[in-house]
Amino acid sequence: MKEFLPDESQGLLIQKYPSKQNEVSLMKRPSKKEPSGFDYVIVKKFTRSQASFYWEREILQLLTGYVCVPKLLGGGGNLLVMEHIEGPTLLEWMEKEERENPSFPKDSVEKMFEKLIDWLVGFYQRLYEAKGKTYILCDINLRNFIMADCLYGFDFEDCREGRVEQDLARFAAFALLYDPPGTAWREQFVQLWLAKASDGFNIPQKKIEDEMDHEMTWLRKRRKRKKKTKND
Repeated sequence: MKEFLPDESQGLLIQKYPSKQNEVSLMKRPSKKEPSGFDYVIVKKFTRSQASFYWEREILQLLTGYVCVPKLLGGGGNLLVMEHIEGPTLLEWMEKEERENPSFPKDSVEKMFEKLIDWLVGFYQRLYEAKGKTYILCDINLRNFIMADCLYGFDFEDCREGRVEQDLARFAAFALLYDPPGTAWREQFVQLWLAKASDGFNIPQKKIEDEMDHEMTWLRKRRKRKKKTKND
């Protein structure tokens, strides 16, 4: 991957994205291919640790060509520059479907789940080939997937060794607890996910459901801590 000097990462700030641990920005900068054109890029500044920078860079390099991930355009210091992918996040897609299709569009949701399962299969297989162990996303947040020409995944600094059912269960827990939490539509969404994920990974649904109970408890506790900290 090309190393760039710090000033090469600069450009016009278009938008800052919410991030718990780092600074993530959409930048506009002069194109090197078209003299009068511009490129839109994502600049991620790692403020948590240098190790997070190296780990995410390594994961992105391993996944490139195996599943859809943003292209690495440069990196150095504690910055990664990646291509900007146009499209809604999975969270935005889910919220739109819930607003516009309150009767629950099973066919549309199933097709999305098939794409997600294909992506996850590629992710797990690739990292197992490279590391010899099962690595999971851990932060399988619906905001960390974008629907474009294919389903793109990003934000890999929290990847760690684990069990696949942990990711499958946490995806369901995240989906159910986004505001407004626990709607009838979300319940259908999660039940369909549990069935499709069970089939797609040949894991008993009960095993994923049991893991989901742990994830729901963990996420609720985390949200209570955040709320308390905010109020303090």
